[in-house]
Amino acid sequence: MLNKKEIAMNRLLLTKIIFLALILSLLGCSTKKPTYNLDPEFSLLQEQTNKSSVVAVKVIDNRQKTIELQGNKQTVLSSSHKDAEVLQDKLISRLKQQGHKIINKPLLADIAYEIELNRLSLTFETAMFKSEFAANSEIKLTVRRHSQHWTKIFRSSKTQEVANPATDRDATGIINQLLSQQLESAFSDNSLLEFLSKTQ
Repeated sequence: MLNKKEIAMNRLLLTKIIFLALILSLLGCSTKKPTYNLDPEFSLLQEQTNKSSVVAVKVIDNRQKTIELQGNKQTVLSSSHKDAEVLQDKLISRLKQQGHKIINKPLLADIAYEIELNRLSLTFETAMFKSEFAANSEIKLTVRRHSQHWTKIFRSSKTQEVANPATDRDATGIINQLLSQQLESAFSDNSLLEFLSKTQ
């Protein structure tokens, strides 16, 4: 028969085992790599083009195809792995909603948009009870109109902590917030508005 000291030690050992199992369970859940769905907003496009304009759109992915791991940070990938195609489809859809005709020949268009994805990345690092996401983006926007063109590079970054386990919804929200704000800044850039005003 166990004495009181042995019973107390067994209870302490059981408590430690349960606590360790809980920690391992939390870490196991949080190490599942989330993915994101690209769905940015193009809120300012209506100010850039006249109604019923003929518009050309092209999005180019200049990113390296290899995935670079940075220490304990893991790279988050899009669910479709086709960010440029998704972004181009979103932009075309937005322009069609505004009544524009879309063609694939920039030289024949009233205005042509070209977005180059030089960088669009999302990483996350997991700790015991939380994960930290870090998003980085660099896009090059080129706008052509009447044989003239305007171009500028825009860079943005965003970090955010979330409770474990990190989810697809967390990743999707962070990458789209970053990209939507960046696109809004690009399409509302004063030098772009001046260019469009002079080339009407």
